[in-house]
Amino acid sequence: MAVKNIGKSNWEARGKFKMPDGTYKDYRRKGFKTKAAAEEFERNLKDQGKLGVAVAKSQITFSVLTEMYLKSIKGKKKTSTIVDDEITFKKINSDIGEEKIIGLNKIKLEEYFKSLDDKGYALNYIDKIYFCVRKALVFAKKEHLIVYNVMDDVDRIKRLDEVKDEIKFWTPDDLKQFLSAVDNATLKDFYEFLYWTGLRRGEALGVTWEKINFTDRTLRINQQISVKLGEDVITSPKTKNSIRTLKMPEVIYNMMKQRYEEAKKLNGFNEKFFIFGNDVPLKRNYIQKNLDKYIIKAGVKTRITIHGFRHSCASYLINNGCNILAVAKYLGDTVDTLTSTYAHLFTNTQDELIAAIDQKNKKED
Repeated sequence: MAVKNIGKSNWEARGKFKMPDGTYKDYRRKGFKTKAAAEEFERNLKDQGKLGVAVAKSQITFSVLTEMYLKSIKGKKKTSTIVDDEITFKKINSDIGEEKIIGLNKIKLEEYFKSLDDKGYALNYIDKIYFCVRKALVFAKKEHLIVYNVMDDVDRIKRLDEVKDEIKFWTPDDLKQFLSAVDNATLKDFYEFLYWTGLRRGEALGVTWEKINFTDRTLRINQQISVKLGEDVITSPKTKNSIRTLKMPEVIYNMMKQRYEEAKKLNGFNEKFFIFGNDVPLKRNYIQKNLDKYIIKAGVKTRITIHGFRHSCASYLINNGCNILAVAKYLGDTVDTLTSTYAHLFTNTQDELIAAIDQKNKKED
């Protein structure tokens, strides 16, 4: 930016100013009677509250805003979080990307979320879209592109009459019946590994041999396999609590010893090989497809998903009276998450507590 005297009582201001979307625009204005007047004009250009907001309100669309937001979080958020946001914003922008952010009012946004509900999208997915729109507009307000975040007035979609699916899990007998039908050694080990460790699928797929300590009989969980834009990538675990070191049960320790001896015979083997999949991890669709096949083959009455193995582990430990804090740490969850997810499983434990109290009082009578 610069001011220049181009004649008697005639000052000029010219240069570039940065637009709210990160681009630059040339300016040139003549006719200022004094240098101070020209400099005041330039100060106003620097003030996004005077020019930038006006430009933003008239020109910035939601898709441009999302580009600005994603650029702002590079290096500040986990790669997996950024990629998740990119995928979600791609969906949102296909729907409302051309809307100017100043025009995104309460009615328009509520109609948008209602349309997603009408199309039958999963409630969790609608929530994901809701929170992405919200944080984009939080960013817009922070950058003075809007003066008020309309999402503060927009409620999340609720399905009060929707019956939630019951958590499905297997008993050890169900597992035994299922494994008897699995004729693929790697998959058989993988399914049993999930059942007794309670690991999330991505966590289990991300375990490499360097994470196994045979001396201490421990397993370190500090990475997972995530699918981003169709590709398997190694990311940090889901939450801070997910980073943990597990003691291996005897059945898992013996399994790991046997698999390790077999893995060492492979050409090019090194400690960074995945315990399930060798140089590359097993593919998710392959795991789920075969799970369905073997469930039918084994004749197990309850059909579970891959995550059902984690539910099964939690259910088994809770029903066997294990300390709730220890179970939460083993699964990489908080106690609050565990109790809210598996609240129905604590009924028997409470009945036992009441019985113990009643029995104590009977003795004293």
